[in-house]
Order: sequence, then structure tokens, then C-alpha cells
Amino acid sequence: MAASLARLLNTMPLPLFGSARTAAAFTIAKARALPRFAGWALPLATGALWFVWPAVDEQWKIDMGIKADPEAAAKAAAAAEEEAKKSAPVQLSAEATKKVETAYKAHVVEETDDDKLLAEAAKKGDFSFLEDKWEAFNEKAIKPGEDDDDEEEENKNKKQSYESIFDNAGMNTNKKEIVYLLEPSSGTNPSSIIFFLGGAILGQFPHIAYSSFLTRLSAKTNAAIIAIPYEILNLDHFDIAKRAVKKMKRALIQCEDSRGYAGNIRKYAIGHSLGGKLHSVGIAATGMGDELEGIGLVSFNNFGFGETVRLGREFAKELNVDSSGGAAGFGGGPMPFDAFIDLAEMAVSAVGLEFTPSPLDTDRIIKAKFDEKVLKKIRLFVFDDDNLDSSERFSACFVGNDAEALPTVSYLPGSHLTPVYLRLGVDDLPNEAKDIASQVSGGFQNASFGNEEELNSLVEEVVGWMMGKGPSRTRSGRGSKKVAGLIDAEIVD
Repeated sequence: MAASLARLLNTMPLPLFGSARTAAAFTIAKARALPRFAGWALPLATGALWFVWPAVDEQWKIDMGIKADPEAAAKAAAAAEEEAKKSAPVQLSAEATKKVETAYKAHVVEETDDDKLLAEAAKKGDFSFLEDKWEAFNEKAIKPGEDDDDEEEENKNKKQSYESIFDNAGMNTNKKEIVYLLEPSSGTNPSSIIFFLGGAILGQFPHIAYSSFLTRLSAKTNAAIIAIPYEILNLDHFDIAKRAVKKMKRALIQCEDSRGYAGNIRKYAIGHSLGGKLHSVGIAATGMGDELEGIGLVSFNNFGFGETVRLGREFAKELNVDSSGGAAGFGGGPMPFDAFIDLAEMAVSAVGLEFTPSPLDTDRIIKAKFDEKVLKKIRLFVFDDDNLDSSERFSACFVGNDAEALPTVSYLPGSHLTPVYLRLGVDDLPNEAKDIASQVSGGFQNASFGNEEELNSLVEEVVGWMMGKGPSRTRSGRGSKKVAGLIDAEIVD
């Protein structure tokens, strides 16, 4: 059986050799000759590895154990280092060591003055003293970043000043347009922006006529004031309002780009007299009321041109009234321009001149464009002795609305010019000129126009409104003694 299997294998056909027997005989013959080539084995193996080894994959070398795994070595080293850290003793600072050593001791609480007041109030059941602290906290809450360090105190004591933030409003005119910016004296970033428009004539110089009002308002609210001056070049209040809105937007962009004002900073619009009407027209035309936190209308005025001329006489008289009801240095008797006022009134009646929009059209615009959302933002500030005020007419536009959908009204002592307070004197001059001015003026030192006490009442009321408070007085006190427009002079012997 074995012999038959051997014969079968020997006769198995194979390519090139014919049969397995022939292939086996050839292999044996060649094997006998191999010892003669033994000396070439090493050079041939080295040459082969020279070309093949670089092409072998690194991972294969690692898997075959030919090369060490660098990642595994790095992990092992990291694990060893971590283990060494865990076993190392913990090093405490001197402060921490002291706290550990005294941890068993009871903490001694020192009773402060506030604790004593609180304990006393608890016994009496009267915590009214906390109301003053809360009021002070509310006032400081709108002044972020304020502290008591020396640098902050120094910044607070710096005198505020206005500056022009751009010269040309780009309104296709060769005339330079100016917007005045008053930043907080605290030196911190403002918490809000107030767009201010003054009354007719005075509104052309808001940084002068309204400086006392705006400076005090800025100091108490940490607000930046953007005062927009305007000229009454014609009877088109639409055009004036449009230009004012453009200036506001350009000024806001300038403040955000060059001064780092936040894009979501709170914005308020405050206008005095005609400035209130211009704000109303601008807001109605542009819809910017949605962007404002509040709209303050001080002595809102919506008179027709004829009424403005007739009331010009009363306005001028108000400028000449002192605390005793007499003339304040301008002479008594009829004013020299009475005849001019009468003539102007006759001319207006004959020609039929009127503002655009007219008082009636303004009422319609306000009623159509001011929705409930905007009305809730409006506060009217009305003075007891102001015969140039149209606030009642403004409110009448919304008769029939729910009480919550009506503008709120603050009644205050004063008259139409209460927001205007000027104080001028020798102290405002350079030191080298003070003595000379005093001698020339015969001892004159200081003069003030307006009523500072009434101005401060207005400032406090506006600040309270911005803080979310309601009107301090909701009923008119008309009939009180007229003191607005007071001119005082201080003379030294």
C-alpha cells in the first residue's frame, strides 16, 4: 500500500518539472551546492533589509515587538508622575495652616452699628430707618461701577463740560451741524443716554440755557446727555424734527463706535416747550418710541403761530418778574415792544401764517401714532404758573383710554422757564480779571436768572421718573406766587 502511494506521488505532474520525482531530484541537487554560497548570505540579507525596512509600517514593527510604543511609554510616565504627586505630602500655606489649627475654636461675631440698630428696631417693631437706606441704594443702583476710591472721588469732582462730537451731519449743506455731548462726571461709562431738545430760541443754545438742568440731571443719573441744537429758520416743524432725529442717530452711532457705548444702553427723550412737540413729531414719524425707555415732555407746547405771537408778550413779562412782582432792573411801566407785539399779531391774523404741522394736525398725529406701549413711557411735567403749557391738550387726545394707557403727569412749582437757570459773575472770570471786573461793575459779584429751588425740584422729579417712580404730586397748584424768571444780583460793598 505504501509503495503504491509513493509511486503515485512520484508520478504526480508539476509545472516546469513534469513530475514530482523530477522536481525532488532537482531540489536535492541544488541543495548540495548551497554551502558554496554561504559567504554571500549576510551581504544579501543586509541589502534586502536596506531597501525593505524603511517601507515597513511603524505600527507593524510595534505590534511585532521590534520597536517600543512611544504613546504607551508616555502614558506610563504620566501615570507614574501622577502617582508620585498623590503620594507626596500636602503643603499648606501659613494662612491655611493657621485656619486648620484654630478650626476647633468658635467664631467670634463682632456686633456692628447696623446690627445694633436692627436689634433695637426688632424690639420696637419699627424698621422705618431701613427706608432711607433703601432709597440711597436705589439712587446708587443706576450708577454702575461707582465706588469710593480716591480716583473715583477725583473724577466726581471734575467739572463737566460739553463737547461737539461731530461737525457735519451730512445733510447736503455747507453749514456745520453741531451736537453737544455731556458725559457723566463720574468718569464711568454712562448707564443711559438722554436726547434733549430745548424750547424755541433757547433750544439753539442748549449747552448754555439748559446747562444747570442737564448737568445736575447727568450727575444724579450717570447719564450721557446728547443736546441737539436747532434754529427756527421757517415754520416747518416737520423739517426741524426730521433733522433732529438724524442728528440723534448719527450722534448715537458716533458714541458707540468711538466711545464704546453699549448698543443696548437705555435711551430717554426729554424736550422742553417746543422741544417736546419736536420729539413727539419725530417719534410719530420714525417709530423710534419703541427704542426709548421713556419720553419726558417738560412744559409741552403746541401753540399755533398766532398764539405764539400773542403769548410772546406774556413770555417777555415773565422774564422781568422778580419775587416781589415788580420789575427786575429793566424799568417799570409798559414794555417798549408791546406795540411791536400788537403789530405782529395783526399781521399774522391777516396773512394766516401757521406752523406745519398745525396744532390740530399735531393732535391728530399724536392720537394716531402713539399706541398704548408708547403712552406708558410718557411723563408730562407741568408747572403751576405756566400759561404756555399745552399738556392738557396733549392728554385730551387720549380721552376714553383706560387709565393705564394714559401718560402720567407730574405737577411742580414753577413756570415755563423753570428748566432755565443761569448764574454768572466775577467767579466765572479768570483770576487776573476778577479784580478789574469787580471795580468796573461797582462791587457786582454774581447774578442769577431763574429759581434754583424750583429747578432742583424738577431735577428730582425727572430722576424719580427715570428710576420708575410715580409723580410726587398729581394735582395742579395753580395760583401760587409767580417767582419764575427771577433775576437776583449779589452786590458787595
